Order: sequence, then C-alpha cells, then structure tokens
Amino acid sequence: MKIERLIVGSRGASRDTHKGGAYQTAWKKAGALTSHLNGHVCDPFARDCPWGDFTNDINEKFNTTFNMEALAFLKMCKKKIPEGFRIVLMDPPFSDNQSEKYAKEC
Repeated sequence: MKIERLIVGSRGASRDTHKGGAYQTAWKKAGALTSHLNGHVCDPFARDCPWGDFTNDINEKFNTTFNMEALAFLKMCKKKIPEGFRIVLMDPPFSDNQSEKYAKEC
C-alpha cells in the first residue's frame, strides 16, 4: 500500500491549524483516501484538534486522551494497537525556534 504525504499550511498561520481551510481540505482528502480502511485516527500533537480517536498533547491544559511526550505516546500506541492506525496526524512544531516560542506561551 502506498502512503501519501499531504503537505499543507502557510507561514504565520494560527497554531490551531486544524481550523484553517488548507488543513480542513487535507483532512477531507485523507478521509476519502482511507475510507476503505478500518482503524482509528491518531494525533500525537493534538492541541485542541478533535479529529483523532487517540489524542495526545504534552500540555495538560488541552483536552486530549493523553498528555505525554509524542514519541512515548506513539510507542505506547504501537504496543496497545498493534494493527496500527488508519490515519496519523502529524502537525508538530516545525523548528526549534517555533517549539521554544510555543513553550514560552503555554
């Protein structure tokens, strides 16, 4: 099975990228491309995005299923759900500078 990477976004966009038109379009496309598959949606960097069945954000102020480091979350998911996921949403901070900026604001 071929896995397609959907790249969307723009500079200066809100940190709530799931609210942007480009991400909503990508979400609909990903759903259409995987609609024939069984499985859950995993979001290791969910923030306030409600799209995942299994959501995670290191910041405990967000209403997610887990509040863990993303890598630890993904390793835990691999053990608990060995069949994998239908979609894994990957929208982490894209640079050290952005990561530091967001850490100061949270």
